[in-house]
Amino acid sequence: MDCGVPFCHEGCPLGNLIPDWNDLVAAQEGRPSRPPEPGTEISAAGKRVIVIGGGDTGMDCISNSHREGALDVEMLDVYQELWSNGDDPRHPWPLPPKRTPTTYALEEGGKRRWGREVTAFGGKDGAVSHVYARKVTGTSSRDLTPVPGSEFVLEADLVLIAIGFEHPEHEGVIAQLGLDLDERGNIRTDMTYRGSVDRVYACGDARIGQSLIVTAIAEGRHCARVVNNDLGGTPMDDDRDKLVWAAWSGEPDRTLRHEAEAAGTVRPGEEFFTGPGTRSER
Repeated sequence: MDCGVPFCHEGCPLGNLIPDWNDLVAAQEGRPSRPPEPGTEISAAGKRVIVIGGGDTGMDCISNSHREGALDVEMLDVYQELWSNGDDPRHPWPLPPKRTPTTYALEEGGKRRWGREVTAFGGKDGAVSHVYARKVTGTSSRDLTPVPGSEFVLEADLVLIAIGFEHPEHEGVIAQLGLDLDERGNIRTDMTYRGSVDRVYACGDARIGQSLIVTAIAEGRHCARVVNNDLGGTPMDDDRDKLVWAAWSGEPDRTLRHEAEAAGTVRPGEEFFTGPGTRSER
């Protein structure tokens, strides 16, 4: 059975293909989680497990699979192998590394295959049985180039997908409002957090793509300041300092510094508001 890529997250006919491991991880750690429906419990015990994705969630998948008694665990990561000294030329200091030579999960066991991309799944009797993959080159998941003749097949009893998401769901409010999207499918923001429709704002994952929860919190706070400004509210505390620090918007020339200056007469180091009627029009 070939379902291709991107992976479906609902209605997959291969019953042991799991798009979300978060609830299972939470249950293992004794934290609040949504219990599975009766008869749908899934365990890695005695199974050949394939983990797709090499980030933090993928490492959690490896660790919990081992705790449940998996027979074998293998991770497929599209990122290229690090240099022998552990450095990553794609993310030189002081940028945080996207990958490290090893992690707590890999030290417990399992194998990581660098530069591998999954293309399809095979199944029988309503369950996944094979993973089809190939070697790829590139600097990230956004510019992968397949290596001709590198296709291979792995047997699997359980597949855990830990690749996050590509962009916010377009069906629903985004489509209903007719919001413009960027080249990655995220909501395009005009100037500071403002969408293409008047009085519609976007921030966090919806604007810059999947990222950390701390980034989402920072984005929400900065966006709130912009909304407050547009509604004519009273300046918030610390606007002078906090407005000039925020997450990269995904485009080299669209840092918050650029966006703050584009919003009107705002300049780093000055008060966020410079008086009624002085903001430039959108």
